[in-house]
Amino acid sequence: MRKKILCFILSGFLFLLIGCSTTTTLDSTTLGTTTPPETTTTTEEPYVYDPLEVSAAVLEEERLSFKFFWEVVNGNPDSAGYGMISARYNVDNGAVGAASIASIGFGLSALLAGIEYD
Repeated sequence: MRKKILCFILSGFLFLLIGCSTTTTLDSTTLGTTTPPETTTTTEEPYVYDPLEVSAAVLEEERLSFKFFWEVVNGNPDSAGYGMISARYNVDNGAVGAASIASIGFGLSALLAGIEYD
């Protein structure tokens, strides 16, 4: 029984060695000949960048959104949550809520938008 297992294992290694030692090179004769794709000409006009006009209300909303994230950030360097951005702000008493991963992500995105549209 041991001889059969040993022969089986050795024949497997021999098969792997023979299979790995052969290299195959591919060239145009083995792959067949291919023709280059046909070129086509178009009569369409080239693309011209035409930016959308943004209304004043959308720009004001963007400005106020940036202002919200800018004002609710924890700017106290002595605080444990320094740099964290609050998810909520109570307009009645000015209390800020807890920070969350989502609010920090939105705040960082708002910083990029605020830089772009200064």
